[in-house]
Amino acid sequence: MAKIKYAEINDSNLIIGVHSDDIPAALLPTGYSTVRLDDDIEDPSGLVGQTVDKITEPKSKREVLNELSESDSLRLQLKQLSIELDLQNRMGEDTTATQADFDALKLQYESL
Repeated sequence: MAKIKYAEINDSNLIIGVHSDDIPAALLPTGYSTVRLDDDIEDPSGLVGQTVDKITEPKSKREVLNELSESDSLRLQLKQLSIELDLQNRMGEDTTATQADFDALKLQYESL
């Protein structure tokens, strides 16, 4: 995989993409630009959605964007187990283990 070397910046100074090659200015929308990233930047793909001033911050100090809350994460897991239970039921498979996992997760979700 090619090493990420450039960040694409929109007209609001947000990093909207990272690339291994520079993008010619003629191909960028009006007001957009690219900036060359230092080789020592941790997780350059994690910069997407951040403001330009975050480029030099270490990964540990960056704000995490779109992180699910514990409640949302558990709800998503319950949804996936529910779909699995429905499929197992329709296929005539044993749902005992999946149902036990679902019930345990549901108790955990309700206790939040």
